[in-house]
Amino acid sequence: MIKKIAIGTLVLAIALIVTGNSLLVCNLLNKEKTDMKKIGANIKKDYKVFKKDIEAFNEIREEYDEKVASNLFAETIDEYDEWIKVIDKYTDTIKKIDEDSKELKETCVNKAYADEDLNHKCSAFIIAYEESINMYVKDVTGFNEQISDIIETVKEEKIKEYNLTYKYVDINFDGITQGVE
Repeated sequence: MIKKIAIGTLVLAIALIVTGNSLLVCNLLNKEKTDMKKIGANIKKDYKVFKKDIEAFNEIREEYDEKVASNLFAETIDEYDEWIKVIDKYTDTIKKIDEDSKELKETCVNKAYADEDLNHKCSAFIIAYEESINMYVKDVTGFNEQISDIIETVKEEKIKEYNLTYKYVDINFDGITQGVE
């Protein structure tokens, strides 16, 4: 009789443990699914903002090419203040891209998702982020090299190289620095 009660209690205990573990696994899977939906929604929301930032980048880069890069000569040094205003605006655009990309960097870099749309947005983000930062660094570095040559010719006190606070980036460490070539 005691053996039957012990065996019955043991079977009941094992059944409770299995049921508890099953519920725990189901709960964890449900939480993971909910978390993935939140992450997906955040990636889509942040990517919309980032896409607008990249459009602004393309506009300011075009302005930089028209007003600065194509006009950067000792003979046109009287436009130096205007060049600096354009580069300041360019820098502000890069700062905005960098600030607005914090969440995307955390959720996209070196991550893969079951949803191909999220993977596509993350890949596009990584490429566009690297290209924008690296093109900016390349442009300002080129500006500084030209200004350095102009300073030797013009010898004017107010003419200085632009203070570049960014460096080339490879945020996913794939060995490819987009936008540098």
